[in-house]
Amino acid sequence: MVTGATGFIGCHLVESLRKKGIEPLQIDISLGFDICDERLLAETAPFDVLVHLAGKTFVPDSFKTSHEFFKINILGALNALELCKKYNARFISLSSYVYGKPEYLPVDEAHPVRMWNPYASSKIIAEQVAQAYSQNFNLPAIILRVFNV
Repeated sequence: MVTGATGFIGCHLVESLRKKGIEPLQIDISLGFDICDERLLAETAPFDVLVHLAGKTFVPDSFKTSHEFFKINILGALNALELCKKYNARFISLSSYVYGKPEYLPVDEAHPVRMWNPYASSKIIAEQVAQAYSQNFNLPAIILRVFNV
């Protein structure tokens, strides 16, 4: 399953999966599936891996519509994790822009994260929710912190 399937990364991932003979289930607001609506998510077919790409991303807008960023980025991740728990599936999520001004270079996974804007805050909290699901429910979860997308 791919959430955010028609977004910039999602559409390329879906295309790549199709070339490999995999037809992914797709969740996207433009396809009529709101990641924040639990009722719609309850109707999804089983899957074994969920790549979570859905969310708000334009950092300057996170100051204007912070409620939307927190709602979509955190509740969206929570709903995706609930689906993974339901189907005993693996969870992969992309995150970015969580380090703030680097304390050292190169930035590595041990670098501290900073809630330096509403977008970064929403992504860090979503990562923490994924970590909690991994620890509390033994749900396999991977967070990829991408740069220069």
